[in-house]
Amino acid sequence: MRGLRRGVAPRVLVDNAERWTKDYRDSGSARPDSRRYAHKDVRRALEDMSAQKCFYCERALKPREGGSDAEVEHRRGVRPHELGYLWSNLCLSCKGCNSAKKARPEIAIEDTLDPCDEAVDPMDHLDAHHEYAFPLRGSLQGAATIKKLGLNTQIELLLTRGRCLGEYWRRRGDRIAEAAKSSALSEEDVVAIERSLAEEFARAELPFSWMFRALLRLPGALSRR
Repeated sequence: MRGLRRGVAPRVLVDNAERWTKDYRDSGSARPDSRRYAHKDVRRALEDMSAQKCFYCERALKPREGGSDAEVEHRRGVRPHELGYLWSNLCLSCKGCNSAKKARPEIAIEDTLDPCDEAVDPMDHLDAHHEYAFPLRGSLQGAATIKKLGLNTQIELLLTRGRCLGEYWRRRGDRIAEAAKSSALSEEDVVAIERSLAEEFARAELPFSWMFRALLRLPGALSRR
């Protein structure tokens, strides 16, 4: 997870949220109409915010016929009714994180990190060791986030993170081998190559950029498998 900047609400919400909220309240339904809160314009705005990644785990969301593996979800739930179409309550989540979040009601969402909270950088609370997430300096908010979203228990997520790290190691080896063709490399040269490559992987638009930002903080972490 990394910090995201939430832009202005899409026009479809600005124009219709009040009426849609009344309809939701009057309907007696347990949930608001997904055709409305997940309107294509809302989804597009959320995709633009996160570079088409899950707000929580930063997994890339793969398009498929008729939609994508992304789910527009409500961070704080849908009650009171005003939350159903509240722009600041809508997030883009992969199915894994959304399911994990719902499966752990004992952890209050208020105790977890909000990627769109401009006052809190998730990277101040999250650390990484290989493909696993850890709370930074024992952060309670970081620990609650990891457990609530299943960031270390979603098997496919761990495998995907592992493949991303594997690609880093493959490219690291290639770059070091290429650089060594022209001259002997010092330890400082190798570290410079590692950091440069890790900074590429840590770009905000790439999957799991938080993981590489965390690894960049740890001396030697980019040199050890």
